[in-house]
Amino acid sequence: MEECVLSVLSQISDADELIIIDDGSTDESSRIIQRFEDHRIRLIHRNKNGGIGEARNDGLRIARGRYINFIDADDYWPKGRYKSLEALIKKHQYPDVISGKVEHFYSPEIDPKRLAHFKLPTIQDASLPGSVVISNDLIQKIGHFDISLKGGEFVDLMAKILHEKSSWIKSEDIFLLRRIHLSNYTLNKKQMNDSYLTVIKKHLKR
Repeated sequence: MEECVLSVLSQISDADELIIIDDGSTDESSRIIQRFEDHRIRLIHRNKNGGIGEARNDGLRIARGRYINFIDADDYWPKGRYKSLEALIKKHQYPDVISGKVEHFYSPEIDPKRLAHFKLPTIQDASLPGSVVISNDLIQKIGHFDISLKGGEFVDLMAKILHEKSSWIKSEDIFLLRRIHLSNYTLNKKQMNDSYLTVIKKHLKR
């Protein structure tokens, strides 16, 4: 988590905010955050774990920025991401959505013997929470995350964005450094496929 927070704070401006949701964690996450003593951090505590969708919605309700960036605690931003994003926003006159590429890396605690069962993905043009930036106005228009879903919340949100025919700029720059560890949700193919199928069925009914 510390690496993640530092990667953001080292790039954002003094006027920006970093909203961190402690979703009922039982580890040292909150203490780590409190050590930063940075006025840009807004730490929100939840009494119990309500899931990714609820946690992100809590952040969206209080977000004041013109654009929303998401990032999970075990991932981080590459250097230069913020400047690249700023340049794209100005060049394209404030588009609804900006996305970049994703580079994956193995978490160092993984036993090398277990890595034989996995293949590290190449750099991807993937719409993941940390690689997509969305205007706050658009999010307020389409609504927040669907907390009834047990997975695939971000896929559902992106489907609603596509339905709106929003202006979308795609960058060739890497926007997210994504950690691969043994508990990655997307490595559980059955769980992932079941969640995505639920999202597809939901949108077919619209």
